Amino acid sequence: MNTRLTLIDMMKRALADGNITNNELFAAAPDPKGLAELERVAWQRLSHWADDDDIRAKDKVYADKQRRNIAEALADLEGLEAGYDPNEINRGEHQATHVLLGSFVAALALIAILYAMFTQGFFMRGD
Repeated sequence: MNTRLTLIDMMKRALADGNITNNELFAAAPDPKGLAELERVAWQRLSHWADDDDIRAKDKVYADKQRRNIAEALADLEGLEAGYDPNEINRGEHQATHVLLGSFVAALALIAILYAMFTQGFFMRGD
């Protein structure tokens, strides 16, 4: 049994308003202290989810906060599963790398266009 994949599945079910129980959690990871840091955080957030269904039913703000926490932990474990280094995940680099690369490509394209316009004398023409 792959604990990480089981936790990912449980978090997806929780976000879909699924019912997660502590028995399931302990079946997935009998000793959460032995898990890697990000898996332990996910386990703890699922444990809070399992314990607090009555609070979520009464308090929408708390329910939204728990959903955000589960979604963040899910993104972290999916990042691990995709091969990201845990240190990159802790810095949040697994979520926004494509933005940096896209910005770099756009900046290079703009520089190339401006350079081509300058070399063709576009800015020197008089009307």
